[in-house]
This record gives sequence, C-alpha cells and structure tokens, in this order.
Amino acid sequence: MSREETSNKGAAWVSAVGVAALTTACGGGGKKPNDPKNNAQGLTPQCAAQPAQAAATPVNPAGPLPAPTYEMASRFLAQIGLGATIPDVKQIVETDRNYTIWLNARLNDPLPGPTVFDWAKEKGFAGEGNFGTDRGVDNALWSRLLGRPDVVRQRMALAWSQIFVVSSSNMATPWGQFAAMAYWDILEAQGLGNFRTLLKAITLSTAMGVYLNMRGSRKADAVTQRQPDENYAREILQLFTIGLNQLRPDGSEVLNSSGKPVPNYSNEDISGLASVFTGWDFDRFSEAVPDHLARPMIHNSADFSEGSKSFLGATIGADKNGEQALDAALDVIFQHPNVPPFISRRLIQQLVTSNPSPAYIARVSGIFANNGLGVRGDIKAVIRAIVLDPEARPPLTSTAGLVYHGKLREPVLRLVHWARLFDVQSTDGKWLVPNLATTTALGQSPLRAPSVFNFYRPGYVPPNSELTCQGMVAPEFQITDDATVIAYANFMQTVIGFGADQVEPNYDRIRLPRSLMNWDDLAATPVELVAWLNTALTGGALLPENITMILSAVESITQLDAAIHPVDTPTGSHFVTGRRARVLIAVYLILCSPDFLVQR
Repeated sequence: MSREETSNKGAAWVSAVGVAALTTACGGGGKKPNDPKNNAQGLTPQCAAQPAQAAATPVNPAGPLPAPTYEMASRFLAQIGLGATIPDVKQIVETDRNYTIWLNARLNDPLPGPTVFDWAKEKGFAGEGNFGTDRGVDNALWSRLLGRPDVVRQRMALAWSQIFVVSSSNMATPWGQFAAMAYWDILEAQGLGNFRTLLKAITLSTAMGVYLNMRGSRKADAVTQRQPDENYAREILQLFTIGLNQLRPDGSEVLNSSGKPVPNYSNEDISGLASVFTGWDFDRFSEAVPDHLARPMIHNSADFSEGSKSFLGATIGADKNGEQALDAALDVIFQHPNVPPFISRRLIQQLVTSNPSPAYIARVSGIFANNGLGVRGDIKAVIRAIVLDPEARPPLTSTAGLVYHGKLREPVLRLVHWARLFDVQSTDGKWLVPNLATTTALGQSPLRAPSVFNFYRPGYVPPNSELTCQGMVAPEFQITDDATVIAYANFMQTVIGFGADQVEPNYDRIRLPRSLMNWDDLAATPVELVAWLNTALTGGALLPENITMILSAVESITQLDAAIHPVDTPTGSHFVTGRRARVLIAVYLILCSPDFLVQR
C-alpha cells in the first residue's frame, strides 16, 4: 500500500468509527434528539409504563471518604480541576492519600499576574487596529483555561461565568472585548472569596453594566416618561441569586394551599430594585484606550432615583445615597433564604451532577448559610462541601452511580480536559485559539453565550426522553444534536495530533505513575495504554465492550516505528510513527465515547 493510500484509509477509518461512536452516544444516527416523531405519543415506552421517580438517591454522608484510587482521583479532578493530569493524580493518590490536601492547596493558590486585561494589552490587542472588534478575548480566556496552573480558580471562573452570564459576542461598547476580559479578572479575583463580595463586584463591573443595561440607567422623568431600566434588577433575582419561586433549604419548591409554587417577587419588586440601580456609569470613559473598562462603575447622584425604594419586603430610605442604597439592596438579596439552595444547586450542577438529591443540596446549602464559623457565603467552604460530599463520587457500579449521578461533559471542558492531560502549550505565547462557539467547532466558548440564559438552562429536559419519566434534567443536552456531535468529533480529529496555530500538545513529556514510560513508550502494550487513558480521561468508566473496540483499533496498527501513519491537522495530514498513531487513535475514540462524554 502506498503512503497516499495509507493516508486516505487511516483518516477515513478514524473519522467513521469516531463519529459513529459519538453519534450513537448522543442520540445521533439520523434522528434529532428533540424530534417528537421519534415516538408517536411523545413519550418513551418507559414513561408510559411507569410513574416519575425522584431524580437522585441520597447517600449516607457520615464518615470520611475512602482513600482515593487513581480512578477516583481522576473523577475528582474532572469535577474541580479542569480534568485529570498525571502529576495531580499522583499527588492525590501517592503523596497526599486524600483529596483535601490537594484541594486546600489549590484553593489557596496565589493569584499570579498579569491579569487577563493586562495580558491582552501586553500582546497588543489594545492597538488601534483592534478598536471596534472583539479580537483578543478568545486568546486571553483560552490562555487561562488551557495554560494557567491555578486550576481550581479557573474552573470556578468558568462556572461563575455560566451563572452570572455576560457575553463578549454582545458587548455593545467600544473596546467591548476588554470589558469581557476585565469581567473574567473579577471572577478570578473574587470567585473563591465571599459570595456577597462577588455579587457587588459583578454588579459594578462594566461588562455587566453594558450587557444588562445598568450602566446609564437613570431616574424616572415624568416629562419624557423615562423609567429606570429593569433588566439587571430582573436578572439578578431570577438568574443570579434567588430564582422565581420560594425554595426550601433542600432546593424543593414551597407550595401554597393550592399546590402551586410561591413566587419570590412581583413586578413592583423589580421596579423598586431598578430604582436602586440608577446613576451608575463608566469611570473616566475614553474611546482612545480601554482602561475605563477595568475599573468599577462610579455613581452620578444627579441620575439617582429620589425617595424610598421597596422590594422583597424591605425598604431603603430616601436618606441613602446611591452607593449606600446599592449596598443595602445587595444585603437584602444576599440574606434572602433562597440564595443558599439556589446557588448550591447551580454550583453542584456545574461541577458534579445535573441531578443532586435534595439531601445533597441541603448539606451544601447549610454550609453556604453558615460555614461553621458564622460566615455566610464562604465560597471555599461551599466548594469543599460540594466536591468532598460522598454523593460527589458514588461507586460506578451502584444505581446512584449508573443512573442518577453525573452530567454531560460540556464541549469546553472536553477540550480543556484533553489539553491539560497532554500539556498543551502555546509555542509563541499568543494562544491563537479562536471563538469556538460555532457550528463547525465546539458550539461553545468562554464568555460567548448567545444570551443571559447561557448556552443551556439548568432545568432543561430533552423532550421525548426517559429523563422526563425519571424527573431528571440534562442541561448540557440543550446544545447537543446531530450537528454539534459531528462538529465536535471532526474538530477534535483535526487538533489532537498536532494542535493548531502554534498551540500544541506534548504526548512525550509526561511520565506515568509507577513507570518511566511516556505515552509513546506505552503504545507497545495496548492494554496498558488504554487502561491509563481510561483512568485519566474517564476515571475508569469505559465499558468493557468499548475497551474491546478501542483495543482492536489500536492493535490494528502493527508498524510501530515507521512514520507512515496519517494524522489530520487543520492544514492537511501529517505522518507519525505507529506508536504515536496508536496513542492518538485511542485518545480520539475515548474522547468520542459515551463513557467520556458523561462525566461521572
């Protein structure tokens, strides 16, 4: 067989097998997941035959967690560490022998410089040619997610960015990309502190001010019939802090005597809060440079609504100035009983599982309300409560582990997990990763959500699915269909070998635990190669039949040292040794497997 024939056969085989595995996993293969025609009644047979069940099975929280195995450490790192890396797995299992030491060290990592904002300026993105564009924001944010060592801070910044949503794709101000970068700086600086401090920082951020129209909101004018803008007042309640309806500490809704949910607020509450949020604008605006976007908004008393302001059963007196009124309003919101269960559920969904049990939510909510030292809103304590809870990692063979636990791994985290495991680096320091929230790439990218409701909603249930019968949700499936499934598979196929635009993986750098081998060395023993990849990428979740399929593909490559094996790249095929080809095929098939796509 000629080199060209080998190239064509290899590329076609990898593409066909990978896409088939992924589309099967995610409901592809010619049917759209949300198409009611897949079932004449719009229900699965299981739905017709059985009543809805509780969404999760509680566990016994008493006692310490078992000592971590390599697989358990990998699952832990997928939840809170942007994916497992071999050094971190070794640290947790062989040195620390528990999760807490590693977690506390990462929670207390110093905040290194430069800021995202300053990094982009140093790279020249504040130059005249970038005015009126969004250039730089993707480079800057991917440089954090792919390259920074403070993985817990970055994981939490990503989580917060999908709760307190702004989008660089709709930042209607000059140098809007720098407003988005300054926003990520806030999430880094305050995302491991106290929720009340974080809430004020995002409220006064220029990105939020622009995105939800608080910037420039002015007091009512009877002559022009102008009213304060209500956009931020509505979203801070509905999406950012308390939600629509009253909740118990376990996240369940409070019902009235008619069995209906009890609303948290009325339109009058929104209007009263909107009056508080008047008079805020940029601090020393300039079109020439973006520096004002890194500073909090400042208050102009001339635009502030006079008189008292009432909302959520509280009244802020007319004697309060704009700064005082804003602090008082945020205190009222922060002390609302809904905040602990609402935020706890959202963070558990972001980090661990889409369907936490009420008991799990209650345990985390209790820590949010009081960290044990009388402090409310201690984010570090909440993180510990979430990822160190027994419900965060039930045995994979248990009903809780197989049926109720876990979440669909969103596209950004799929890419980041691969990149972190194989030590992706930017050889020119520019991190030329573009906006990947396109139909030909991942369909998702940091700070690129299409609306304030993020890429997906926390309560989304795929129609015509068994999840409806089980009373479960699957938020990330809102951005999952045949097109996104195939786009992801094709995108990963082109980057796993050599990366793109000087952003490159390093398959030969990492040494494996209890071994002097790197990944290419390990390719000579396919069983061990797949076992370690299974541990690192899925936490040991690969099903036996999928292991058999992957091993068959790996073992089909027999010429290990000849550079005759084609690997797709964005600029065409490159040729690698059989050892590297074995590694890449195993990696690709795992990345396209349902066992990786569902984070356990």
